[in-house]
Amino acid sequence: FKIRLAQELASVRAPTYAVVNGADSLADVVHKTIMANVKALEDTLAVLDLAMVDLAAETLLAARRVDIYGAGGGAIAALDLQYKLMRLGVRAVPHTDSEVQVVSATLLTSADVAVAISHSGESQDVLRALQVAAVSGARTIALTNHPTSSIALAAQINLYTGAQEALAHGYPLGARVAQVGLIDVLYACMARTRQAEVEQNHTRIAAALHSRQG
Repeated sequence: FKIRLAQELASVRAPTYAVVNGADSLADVVHKTIMANVKALEDTLAVLDLAMVDLAAETLLAARRVDIYGAGGGAIAALDLQYKLMRLGVRAVPHTDSEVQVVSATLLTSADVAVAISHSGESQDVLRALQVAAVSGARTIALTNHPTSSIALAAQINLYTGAQEALAHGYPLGARVAQVGLIDVLYACMARTRQAEVEQNHTRIAAALHSRQG
């Protein structure tokens, strides 16, 4: 199944991302970068498995605790996911240090969930933490760009972005935007399920922030 999905993703990621190069004007750089982000979101929407999104949302909402593992750019997405889960009342902790990731994963239980975020799906530290979490009995979720990557193969639930591998100075264009967009999708799905509770949480948060500012 994942090989077939990888082939479908490859067809979606046709070479339509314009690569930024040294000959580009400032206007060219701005246009190419913004359009790459837009295309990454469109391609992610095209490959999104709604059943997996629904399952991931249910799994996260049912968790006693959520560990989130990320490194490099994936660490930024890990922080975003933690913030979104916190607003929903889900206890989540992002871990970006490789040793702390393994220590935390070791202490998870079958009531917990571990989420691995990696664009390439080949971050060895993140993979190791996810594997340890699985041994501890936790449910595992992967957010990657590659269905046949090591992290995707190690996870029970997979969510895929559709960003193309066009690079701007060594960095994949649209990768982070696609990850954050997918996290926003998860948040919206979970918030819909807990609408009354979410509204109460937001009211309490707004009141607390207002009193702080006052």
